[in-house]
Amino acid sequence: MEALQQMEHMIRMVEAKSSDSLQKLRSILGAEVKARISSTDEFHIRLRYLDERVATLSATIHAAISGLDEKQNRVSTTLKHNYEADNKNLQNEFGRRLMDVNTRLERLQARFDNMDNDLEIKVPKIVDKVNVEMNDRVGNFYEWQLRMDKQVAKIYSSEDELRQLVRGLQNSMEQLKYQEMRRIDTESQLR
Repeated sequence: MEALQQMEHMIRMVEAKSSDSLQKLRSILGAEVKARISSTDEFHIRLRYLDERVATLSATIHAAISGLDEKQNRVSTTLKHNYEADNKNLQNEFGRRLMDVNTRLERLQARFDNMDNDLEIKVPKIVDKVNVEMNDRVGNFYEWQLRMDKQVAKIYSSEDELRQLVRGLQNSMEQLKYQEMRRIDTESQLR
């Protein structure tokens, strides 16, 4: 019976000690859990703050992207309109210049055609006129050459006549000298 009582007493002591240990463990675990819960709450608070910041930033980014898309669409539309207007203006200007060039080319072609026609008409007349003038000049040259030949022949004949005259004058001078010398000799003999 005593042994049973001792066993019960020991069981009660163990139960008491285990109860104390369990209570201590509970208090330690409770404090740890509270600390963990407190840090978890702080983590959740920070997480919610970060979520709010991310949401705000996402909204800002989406707004900025939307604004950029809108601006890009406006710029693209403006550039497209400007390009189409400039392209149309360039096409119109090119068309006007091309028509002007074609008109000038047609005028030049007409002018050249007129010049060709004038040359076809005028050149033969000019050639005929030049041929007539050249023939006249050649004929005149031949006539002039004949006249010059006659003049040269006359000069040669006149030169022969002059030579004969000079020869005659020289003979006459010789005779006059001879006669003068004879007269002087005769006079000297008479003295």
